[in-house]
Formats: sequence, C-alpha cells, structure tokens
Amino acid sequence: EARGRRGAGNRFEAAARLDDAKAFTHAVLDHESLGSTVFDDAAFPLGRGKTVKELTFALGISSQGVRWGVGRTPIVHTVILIAAPTSDGQTYNSLVFTIARFLHDETAFSALRRCTQSEEMWAVLSLVCCVHTGPAAGTAQR
Repeated sequence: EARGRRGAGNRFEAAARLDDAKAFTHAVLDHESLGSTVFDDAAFPLGRGKTVKELTFALGISSQGVRWGVGRTPIVHTVILIAAPTSDGQTYNSLVFTIARFLHDETAFSALRRCTQSEEMWAVLSLVCCVHTGPAAGTAQR
C-alpha cells in the first residue's frame, strides 16, 4: 500500500479474487524484475500463482504519465495490472489480446481516457469485443 492508499492487490483480496495480497504483490514485483512489461505506451504487470483464484485485472490511466521500471525507463499512460491463476493460460492470453486490440482502437480508447468515474470506465469497457484464443479462436464476444 503506497502512501496509505489501498492497493489493487488488497482490493483483489477483498473481492475474493485472490487469497493473499502480499504474496500477489511479491509475484508482481518478481515478474517485473525479469524484464520490461511495457508495450505501446502501456505497462502490463502480472501476478500469477496459486494464490489467485480468478483472472482479474485493474486498469489505471494517467494523463501526466508514470515512469515505469528502474533506471532509464519509459513513461506510460496506461497500466493494466493482471492477476492470473497459474492454471488458466488460455483465458489470460485472451485477456491480453483483447486489451491490446482495445488499446489500438483510438475511438474506444479515447472514450476511456475521457472517463472520470469507474462506472463510466466500466460502460466503455463493456462494449469491448473479447478476442478468444485456443480451440475456439477466431470468435469475438462482448
């Protein structure tokens, strides 16, 4: 918890999406230490493990940008924190592909950047077509 605020890991735990916020935070930091998770002006930190009960993500947008990483690192304007169970690779891949596609949709992403409340963000995100990977690949669903 940075500066006394309730972190996403604690929110995931309170929502019964994971068992241990502290273990999740360590998993995210361990994953980040392996290399950059920045793609196209967005950071995709990942916490994966047995403590995660259900695939979950949190989305943050900053108009000023946030320096992501250590040393000479890029400034990102979007952070998508993903909590993924170890056993659910196909759904995780579908989520990553869906988010990447959404980030490249200027109209949809501009609408998201204009949101000021979480309810507004949810309304925009609910219009996103999901990209499915695996045996049923090639299908899209809202």
